[in-house]
Amino acid sequence: MRAYKPVPVYNRKDIPLLLFFIFFTLMIIIAIRTSAQKYQVAVFTGIANYQGDLKPVVFTFTQARPAFQVVGKIALTNHWIFRAGYAQASIYADDKFNRSYLQPRNLNFRTNLSEVHAGFEYNFFDLDQRRFTPYVYIGAGIYRYNPYTYDNGEKVYLQPMGTEGQGLSQYPDRQFYKLKQYSIPIGYGVKYKINCMLAVSVEFSQRKLFTDYFDDVSSSYADPALIAAAHGAQAARLSWRGNQLPGGNPSAPVGTVRGNPKENDWYYFLGTTLHVNLQNCNTGDFFLKSIFQRKGSFKNSTARCPKVTL
Repeated sequence: MRAYKPVPVYNRKDIPLLLFFIFFTLMIIIAIRTSAQKYQVAVFTGIANYQGDLKPVVFTFTQARPAFQVVGKIALTNHWIFRAGYAQASIYADDKFNRSYLQPRNLNFRTNLSEVHAGFEYNFFDLDQRRFTPYVYIGAGIYRYNPYTYDNGEKVYLQPMGTEGQGLSQYPDRQFYKLKQYSIPIGYGVKYKINCMLAVSVEFSQRKLFTDYFDDVSSSYADPALIAAAHGAQAARLSWRGNQLPGGNPSAPVGTVRGNPKENDWYYFLGTTLHVNLQNCNTGDFFLKSIFQRKGSFKNSTARCPKVTL
């Protein structure tokens, strides 16, 4: 039997994540050394959810899990903003909460999710002139995930199980899906300016994915005997769990629909964001500059109040 090892969802050597933190650090350094009126930080807290084979509904609060994001921004004009961010969340879905005709399948999954993204945000109104504005953004992202489930209390990562016959010669078109993938973030929100340093917003954002295996479900049922021979009895057991329900079908309906490969999965965020302008409105300095000045890191300086604000 071929041994498969799960690919860890977290990797400290992940290059995209490292590049984001390098960018974020450079932005802070520039803000400290120069007028920081165009530099902003935003912190998002809310929920994460997904749409896919285990949850076909486009949007729902059911089974939502906490999510967190930190975003660095550079205001290019009073309307256009460049942004780059890091997101952390968890996703969960279970057929027992699914549509009635899908519940007999009895599948479920969980995954931790980490993402870096960058793109452009557009404020419809100038916040120098108004207190609020709708805004939209679009960009590109890279995310890591690793779907897993529990089998008799044991945590089992699903990707190496090949639950749909991935890696078998009998199913040459089914390959193991990658645990690091690309996405297109698309976001919408309404922002309210508290003062020239602070703003809050309510934001909804979606991620267009290029895989249908975010939930480990996509195609038809493979022969459990072939799965067991290649990946073990546990893999076959996790490919069909309808037999675990009272009165459930004892065997997988081989060749019938397990998922819908014509529609890729999505995940999305909903929550509130606190936006912070990095320039002090009274002195024009970077808002932490006084701390460094007391340590002798900077010379005293003054600047006018920022024109570009959140």
